[in-house]
Amino acid sequence: MKYAITTSLCLSIALFGAALSLLGLTLRTAPSLQTHNTAIRSTEGQTPAYHSHPPEMLLPQTLDASSFEGNHKAYVAYTLTARVREVLYQEPCLCHCNRFAGHESLFDCYTSKHGATCYTCQAEAVFCYEQTRKGWGASRIRKAIFAGTWKLPDFERHMETLYEQFHSNKE
Repeated sequence: MKYAITTSLCLSIALFGAALSLLGLTLRTAPSLQTHNTAIRSTEGQTPAYHSHPPEMLLPQTLDASSFEGNHKAYVAYTLTARVREVLYQEPCLCHCNRFAGHESLFDCYTSKHGATCYTCQAEAVFCYEQTRKGWGASRIRKAIFAGTWKLPDFERHMETLYEQFHSNKE
């Protein structure tokens, strides 16, 4: 929600600035208020949207994993994505949610409830987290995602194992 308000505010400022420029005036905005719609989108619509660079401003938080306590896969996905937000910002979401939800990268799936029910988003997020822990950068992870290596062989069991690890660490 906060993310959508920021995007809406940025769009309003951009439109106001365009109107001022027609009058020969200029509008200067702080970098944090400038529009951040820099997602790469294919003209054919085949390549999912993503950002080819790190975020230029502070990213909003992902949704709190504790609100998904009853859904183990969602709990794991939201827990991990909170730890690698900048990486997810630079990764595509292969479920093509950019087409139906306007997402600009995998990160957007976790500022909404979309990531709670989408296998593709969850598996990609876990892959991004695990590769980041191995020292991979966003570009290398993105290449692996496009190559199809993000798919987990035993997704259900892997997610349950991670869930159990998170809960054993709480105690």
